[in-house]
Amino acid sequence: MGEIVHTALGYWQAGRPDEAFRLTKSALLASMFMGICPGNVGTMNYLDAYRRESQRDFADAAGVTSRALIEGLFGVKPDVLAGELLIRPGFPAGWDHASLRHPDINLSFRREGLTETYTVEPKFANR
Repeated sequence: MGEIVHTALGYWQAGRPDEAFRLTKSALLASMFMGICPGNVGTMNYLDAYRRESQRDFADAAGVTSRALIEGLFGVKPDVLAGELLIRPGFPAGWDHASLRHPDINLSFRREGLTETYTVEPKFANR
């Protein structure tokens, strides 16, 4: 799980959002919906030929999955020390809308024809 989602993050960083989303969606389906522990973002999934889900209770993949979704898919990259917020979403080409509600930021995206509209509401503490 972690290796697949980390590879997806690399695809997002390289500007290949469709491939990144395909990998992430596949990993989430295998880990969270197709295994013996629904809803789990574990280390191993049922596709591991030798260990299956023997280590599903380790949360090794949770951190990189969170980072891939927030930083890769939604493109949220705060630099609080510099007081900057970079937004560079990696939405798949076929998406016409998406939204994120997070304690530190709300972000929404809508595409209508050739017009893209983004609404960004940062809630980061100013320090």
